[in-house]
Amino acid sequence: MTNQDLPDAGSHKSDQEKSRHHETTESDAPPAHESHGPGITSTSAAPESTSPPKDGEKDQAGKLTSTFTEFGNGQGLGGMVLSMVPNPGVPDYQLGPWAALIQVKCRDIARLMREGFNWSAENVRPEEGCMFHATDAKWSALGFRWIIVDKPDDCQDRQWVARLDVLTPYFEILRGFCLEKLSRQNVWAARAWNALQEAVYQYEFCEPGKNYNCI
Repeated sequence: MTNQDLPDAGSHKSDQEKSRHHETTESDAPPAHESHGPGITSTSAAPESTSPPKDGEKDQAGKLTSTFTEFGNGQGLGGMVLSMVPNPGVPDYQLGPWAALIQVKCRDIARLMREGFNWSAENVRPEEGCMFHATDAKWSALGFRWIIVDKPDDCQDRQWVARLDVLTPYFEILRGFCLEKLSRQNVWAARAWNALQEAVYQYEFCEPGKNYNCI
């Protein structure tokens, strides 16, 4: 995803008239006043076990989120969140077959937006995916989580780390979901903040009058 792929949040022309843009992201600690996606609560990704873990199981479980959490807890980091649905014109995730949320933590949000948030399946961290369950008052869904990283082979110079969650009430959709399905045309909301947790960018597909871009 390049900077040009992000919607022009500074324009108040109807973005519905343009191509539907986006992808998904957020940091560990987005600004408290920001809304950033479906109002769902994730439950434990793994069932409880009454037997002690076998050799190596603790290490394997710890790897599920280690890359994302070890990058930082949000202090001194910028971030971005992209909320995605099949049809941004109908952003209510309860009406769609799936919803996706990309939460990004980065060292320099201005650089990320300037150079572009680019990733592919090659950026997915192997062995760090997991299933989970999410629910709210009206919607219950299964989810799958991927961890994607900048420069997979160079953790020392890594500029960003992201967590990608795809949610759907239908196991058949989740089981066959391909990352290539996600594109900027699916984004209905995007927000970004700097290292001081100050909001610097906002885009809403259905409410262009609220959009802004401080970068």
